[in-house]
Amino acid sequence: MKRFSPILLALILSVVCVANASASEPAPVYVHMVVVSATLTDGSSSADAVLAFEKAVIEMAGGFTRLGSSSGGILKGDTVEHQQNVTFMVAGQKDLSEELKALTLKLFGGDGGFILAWPGTMTY
Repeated sequence: MKRFSPILLALILSVVCVANASASEPAPVYVHMVVVSATLTDGSSSADAVLAFEKAVIEMAGGFTRLGSSSGGILKGDTVEHQQNVTFMVAGQKDLSEELKALTLKLFGGDGGFILAWPGTMTY
């Protein structure tokens, strides 16, 4: 047994080193920017919908980054209509655009959220 102890120790250390090295390697992901309205279609605050969105995204993707308040605009006739929003970044191992769109439609109503997605890498 004494003869195998150094070999066993070397094997365990090798596995730990490989595991640590792969944890810091960039992993392919899809990056999603999700913009939702700060108000619901009835004019009330979307705070409860935002909390429900955050919980659902944690279940769907494991987490999110809330970038915070943002504003945007659309053209209605000759007038720019401004809107206050909340913007999130969500990384997933696959493209979650359809799932995120369905979730925003359910929680926020109207047109749901504005979603951009692109392939990227993540290092953690």
